[in-house]
Order: sequence, then structure tokens, then C-alpha cells
Amino acid sequence: MFLALIRKQLKVLWRHPQELVILLLMPIGLISIISFAIGSLMEGDNSPIDIKIAIVQQEDEQQELAAFLQESQGEMWAADVHSRESLKQMLPISMLLKLLEQEDMQQFITVSQIASSDMDALKKEGEYDVILEIPAGFTKQFYTSLFAKKEIPALHVYLNEQKEIASTIVQNILESFQYQYTLMAELSSKGLLTQDVILPKADISSTVQTVNQQEPVSTSVYYTFSMTVMFILYIAGTISSQAFLEKYMHIFDRILLANIHPIIYLLAVIVSTVILSFIQVSIVFVVAYLMLDISFVQLPLHLLVTLMLAIVVGSIAALLSAVNYRFNSAELSNVFGSVIVSILALFGGSFFNLSTFAPTLAKIGSWTPNGAALQSYLTIQQGGGLGQISSYLWILTAVAVICTTIAFLLFPRRGGIA
Repeated sequence: MFLALIRKQLKVLWRHPQELVILLLMPIGLISIISFAIGSLMEGDNSPIDIKIAIVQQEDEQQELAAFLQESQGEMWAADVHSRESLKQMLPISMLLKLLEQEDMQQFITVSQIASSDMDALKKEGEYDVILEIPAGFTKQFYTSLFAKKEIPALHVYLNEQKEIASTIVQNILESFQYQYTLMAELSSKGLLTQDVILPKADISSTVQTVNQQEPVSTSVYYTFSMTVMFILYIAGTISSQAFLEKYMHIFDRILLANIHPIIYLLAVIVSTVILSFIQVSIVFVVAYLMLDISFVQLPLHLLVTLMLAIVVGSIAALLSAVNYRFNSAELSNVFGSVIVSILALFGGSFFNLSTFAPTLAKIGSWTPNGAALQSYLTIQQGGGLGQISSYLWILTAVAVICTTIAFLLFPRRGGIA
């Protein structure tokens, strides 16, 4: 008779295909949408950066330097051979080009030297992310400002407003280069930068280690489990509503007339809910494995957590059914599905990871059944064992025991509608 009651509960739900499809397929659709829509954004899986820089030189650096040295023959520093050689080694544009053409930079920066006659066309086409124009007389004016303290010349930098990321990167590179070059130039102007002077180098070695030695969890994995633990809760509301419908239609009365104890009926509600919950999660996991390439490396532990969560959902369904029967109304089931599940999902971390910006709320959320199950799944996925998830399993056990006990105490022993 007990098995017959379980079959009856499952058949009742089977006769409502719309609700069944929502319960079984909605989490799959939502997981797929979230994974593909925001997965790359949250994981930083962006396309490789390819910055195109055009260099337009209106001068010849060597000629400008020669003209500056010719005009500075009477200066004391100009008679120093080392100082003259230092200037030749510190040509600003040449050093900037060497920086941009380094092997590390070439991985994401492409530098092209363009004729000045093409300048106007470059601005209109927008092919390059940054155009760097060196005006005529820049090198000579730069050295003059350095030693004679005259007006400092400026480079003309044109940024493509449609390429904000590339523009920001180049700006940072130019600012860093300007700082480093200004330091070197100041040392040279003070006569401190000679062949005998060696700038100190910081030899720094470092080792990067993960604090908890666990593998990071991808967005697809996180939302697969977070949506799973949220949608499984809706089964409790659906089953309890169906159970109350049986009382309203006096089916429960006929069960009592068949000399079946009410507690047996309530146990059938629990078991049928556990079966449906386990089927729902199993479908989600299979689809996640096939579509999202999510591996379940410790499948027995995943199944253990799923079983415990399904038992909790069964106990919640029993509690809702008991309250519905006691007060002759399915209002609590409706409130549970429309309000309480959303609150539990928020605190349990189904919508977003609370631990990143609200650790206290995340700690509170781990005491909810869906939050404890989510943390168990994530811990297992990161390589954790039974010992690491035992505290969460105890939370699930406690919730199941409390809800089941209250349900048995509240469930009426008589039929009929008041």
C-alpha cells in the first residue's frame, strides 16, 4: 500500500505536464543562459588584446641631436665625451620605440611607423588605436629644455575613443615611460649618469601560492550548482499544493477509509518528493556534463549531497502539507514558492557569490538548506572530501529532522474540509 501511495503521488504530478516541465527543464535553461551570457565576463575570458599604434615622426632624431650639440659647444658639460655619448644613448623617441618593440610588448602591441603625409587619413580611418605624432624639432627642444630649463616640448597623442581599453593601456605605458625617462634625464643633467654609475637593480624573487590550495570554480560550475539547489526547493511547494488538492477533493478521506494511517500518507509525500528531487538534479547534472563539459570527479560525494538535499526537500514538502491540511489552505505553499524560495536563494548564494562582498551574509546563508548544499557541491568540486563537507551535511540533517518532526506533529488524523 505504501508503494501504491508513492506511485499515486508521482502519477498526479505526471498528469500536470506543464508543472513537470517547469520543474525539470527550467533549471537547465537558466543555467545555460547564465553560463553563456556572463561566464566569459566573470571569468575574464576575453579575446586577446591587440593594440595598434602608429608612430608619425616629423623629424630626424640624429640630426636634431647633432644640431643641439652644435649649438651647445660652449657649454661645460658638452665638452665631456661621456655626456655626449649618454645623450646619444638616451634619444627619447628611440628609447620609446625600443620599449614598445620589446618581445613582451609585441605579444599585444603592434607598432607601425607611418609617413607624416598620411596623418590626416589615419585620423579619419580609425584603423589604429593610438596615433603618436612627434613634431618637428622635438628632440632638440627637449634637450634644450633639459639643460637650459626652457619650455618642455610635447608629443601629440591621438586616442581612438572607440577603443577605451587599448587607449588606457597605452596611456599607462607612456606615463610609466615618462617617469622613468625623466629620472634618467635628471641624473644625466646633474652629471650623475656616467659610465661609472650603475643604477641599482632590485633582484626580487617571489612564490605565489593559493591560500586554501583549492582549484578555482568556473562560472558554469557555480551556476550549475546554485540554480540546482534553488529550483529543487520549488518541488516542495508543488508537491504540497498537489497534496492539499487531494484533501480538497476528498481523496484523503478515501485513503483514511481504506484504513491507511495518515502518517503513512505523509511518508509517501516525503518519499515521492525525494524521488522527484533526485530525478531533477540527476537530469541537470547529466545535461551540465554533456553541454557545459562539467566533470563530477567525486560522483559518490555529489550523489550523497544530492540525496541529503532531496530528503530535506521531502521534509519541507511534508511540513507545508501538514500546515496546509491543518489550516485548510494552500496559501503557505504559494508563499513558499513565490517568496520564501527567493529569500533562501538570495542568502544561499544562488544569484551571486555573497562571500566576495558580504562574508557575514554568506556565513548566514550557509545555514540554509540550499546554501549548505551549494557549499558542499563547490567544496567537492574543488577537491574537498567528506571531512570538509561534514558540517554542511549535519546542517541538512538537522533541517530534515526538524521539518519532519514538526510535520508529523501538525498533520491531522482526520479528513474533511473545515
